[in-house]
Amino acid sequence: PWILTPEDYVTPTLARQVIMLDANLQQLDIVFYGKLASSDGAVRHGGDEREGDEKGDDEKIFLQLGSVHPSVRYIGFVINSYSGEELDDVKDAGVHLFDGSSMRDIFRYHMTNTKELDKHTALVVGMLFQEGGAWCARIISEAAQGRTANENVDELQAYIRRNPILPLPPPRQPDPPGAGAAMVAKLTATMQQAHAVAMPVATAMPVAVPVGAPVI
Repeated sequence: PWILTPEDYVTPTLARQVIMLDANLQQLDIVFYGKLASSDGAVRHGGDEREGDEKGDDEKIFLQLGSVHPSVRYIGFVINSYSGEELDDVKDAGVHLFDGSSMRDIFRYHMTNTKELDKHTALVVGMLFQEGGAWCARIISEAAQGRTANENVDELQAYIRRNPILPLPPPRQPDPPGAGAAMVAKLTATMQQAHAVAMPVATAMPVAVPVGAPVI
């Protein structure tokens, strides 16, 4: 499973919550301390740790991506200060999403003393989205206001509208057998004849580069 968790915070003020949207950005589900599992069972909240004295990750949300309902296209992650404390003032606060099998971080955000969070009570951390049959991750890192994720659904929707998902490029087709040897032979023959060929002046050519490609 993939796991979302705040790191080592010591005040019972933060709530990590999950927003699930369909392809039309309509809200399908929210997982939070008042609803500890998504309707499809793929997202499970580990409960609200109010003491803040556990070593490592105080609270966790578990995601089984293979069990997500087919209508879910986006899974957004939000941190809220339900006490109203500004996020940058919460001591030793952070959040990260990681793969529970490999323990590899997908993304990580340290909140304490982060000036972008000053005067804000919510953070839209990032999201997972389906594209081409695969789940991809994108960091958002947008500060907002709100004590519950219900107040931040519109921020997630607005972000996706401003930054639409680009389709993944098709996989490269393998070269036919012998193609590599033929290419080398052609290049060698060309180089042998180069001294008899007038070389054109090199010119700069514009190159199309996709913007906002998802991080996998």
